[in-house]
Amino acid sequence: MENITFHKKAVFFDRDGVLNEKREDYVKSVDELTIISGIEKRLSLLQQNGFELFIITNQSVINRGIISLDMEEKINQKLLDI
Repeated sequence: MENITFHKKAVFFDRDGVLNEKREDYVKSVDELTIISGIEKRLSLLQQNGFELFIITNQSVINRGIISLDMEEKINQKLLDI
């Protein structure tokens, strides 16, 4: 069997407090999502330099019934759109 080597560069980001401003409570709507100033340019530079970007987020607000899965998907989509 041949040895296969993959060379991909990737950066994994937590969402809250890294890509968007951390809140005292939770991001419960699209309007409450405030992107950290200048993050778009930094992410773009990473992509231009061959990095795959991934967002990882643990949103307990869904299980707690504070927001719906649909709302969480809308919040995340806003971030992806930016």
